[in-house]
Amino acid sequence: MSTRQAESETGDDDLFHLEGENRQLQETVFALREKLETVRYDQDERIQLAVAESNDEIVQLRGTIQTLRKQMQDLRFDTDQRVQEAVAASKDEISQLRQTAQSIRDELDRVKFESEDRIQNMGRDARNETAHLQEMISTLRDQLEARSGN
Repeated sequence: MSTRQAESETGDDDLFHLEGENRQLQETVFALREKLETVRYDQDERIQLAVAESNDEIVQLRGTIQTLRKQMQDLRFDTDQRVQEAVAASKDEISQLRQTAQSIRDELDRVKFESEDRIQNMGRDARNETAHLQEMISTLRDQLEARSGN
């Protein structure tokens, strides 16, 4: 065997070996690409799932916020209504108390006026009676003196 032939066979072996190695590398690249696509697909699915879960949570939170806002508005309305009712009740009570106080003052004034009128009448009656009794005393004295003098 000649050197050339040996070189040729060695070159053919190298070429065959390189072609086999090239095929293995291509298969490895293909397998890695498939694996990469599978990983990307899985990641995309997880991302879409996470986005969907986040969107669901956002929708739920918005619903909760809406419900809480409504409850807060209802509470404010109820509170405002109770305050207005309490104010109205207080105004009514104050009005009734003022009317009662005025009625008591009026009654007190009437009783005071009647008492003063009675006192004046009693004083006048007492003066009249005193005058009448003094007049009777005077008349009885005169009669007594007239009988004694006779």
